[in-house]
Amino acid sequence: MTGTVGQNGRRLRASALTAVATAGGLLAVGLVSCGRDAAGADTVLRDARAVSLVLADGTARAAQDGMTVPRGATVTTAASGSGSLVTAGRSVLLGPRTAVTVVDGARERLRQGSVMVDARKAPALWLDAGAATVSTPRGGLSRVERGPLLRVGSFRGTAAVRASDRKAQAQVRELFQVQVPYGGLPGRVTALALTRDTWERRYALDLVTADVDLTELAAGLDRDPVAGGAVVAAVPASFSTSTPALAGESRGEQALGFVLARSARRIGGERAYTQVRQWRQSGGSWGVVAALAGADVATVSATLDALLGTAGGPAAAAARPGPVDLGALLGAAVSPSAAGRAVPDPAAVAPAAGARPGRPVTRPSPRPSPAGSPQSSSPPLVDTVVGLLPTASPAPIPPPSPAPVLQLPPLLPVLPKPVDPGGLVAGVVGGLVAGLGGTLGLGSATTP
Repeated sequence: MTGTVGQNGRRLRASALTAVATAGGLLAVGLVSCGRDAAGADTVLRDARAVSLVLADGTARAAQDGMTVPRGATVTTAASGSGSLVTAGRSVLLGPRTAVTVVDGARERLRQGSVMVDARKAPALWLDAGAATVSTPRGGLSRVERGPLLRVGSFRGTAAVRASDRKAQAQVRELFQVQVPYGGLPGRVTALALTRDTWERRYALDLVTADVDLTELAAGLDRDPVAGGAVVAAVPASFSTSTPALAGESRGEQALGFVLARSARRIGGERAYTQVRQWRQSGGSWGVVAALAGADVATVSATLDALLGTAGGPAAAAARPGPVDLGALLGAAVSPSAAGRAVPDPAAVAPAAGARPGRPVTRPSPRPSPAGSPQSSSPPLVDTVVGLLPTASPAPIPPPSPAPVLQLPPLLPVLPKPVDPGGLVAGVVGGLVAGLGGTLGLGSATTP
């Protein structure tokens, strides 16, 4: 029984391998067939503007929109020119100052300039670009620029880049790019750098829009030292150690990298931060980095609001009873200062819900208390909150009133009628003399 099962298993595995080999052979035959069909297809010039045509024998010919381009002919655009070469549903868009030779329906040669190959619903294209041959597969969308270095970027699918006269090859998957020196090997595959031109707005508008928004957000964090510094200070020490900042890297770059890593859906934790920073440091545009990490602009904005406390952070924590740990409140962004030193309040600089650091919201700034006043001994957070409260307009100061006259009590008893001072003194003196005489036995004295 066991031997029978083993034999059946081997038969099943052999059958599976045969089926796979057969399917692979059919696929290869299909690809070759498609390649042959595409090679025999005609190439038509579309949307021609400021375009010239030179045949294989060097004869110049007028280029007309809708004409079939003969094999071996070179289509050249002027500085303000453009056009596209359409073959079996595949489009090769021509940029300014671009020259492309049509070899056949499956092969073309880029002599200068830049092209966008749209093969999303069409056969593949083999493009000889001097430093390398670029293969854009069926279903792919790639950009090829022939400059001081050959640059190949993929917006969809995986493009194969093989160095000329060499076996070295680079696989450029979606949203990545590679540069190839002439006569050298392909460089390192890095995140795609956007140009935001007409082609990219036509084929990747979401990427361009996200890139514009995130670039503006990074610039706002860089302009706002408190907000940007608070986000950077919230980065765990292990994150910064694994991916340190580059020399001259702005605070906004570091801050947005951390916020974007916190917003990533495809990866998380320290790995997300490291990957995001590496993509960005290698030249990837913010829109591309966000797409690779799986973070949209709305999520990034919400994460930034939470880090800065505008989404119920410090405000909600301050409303809770009990002592407030300012360092924990701000996520270790600002530590309590020493006595007598002002503590920055993020609520005074943090944007309101939906606002960005690039567009600051005006808030009343705290006012320092006079030295030695009762307020100066209150906790820093209380001082800040009190300083942020709106104050009423000062009441007009009334004019000073005359100083009151000091009324002293009378030294003499109040008499019902006027008293002659002279007689009063004489009477007092006489009384004193009479008393003294009685005491000494001199008899009574007579008043004159």
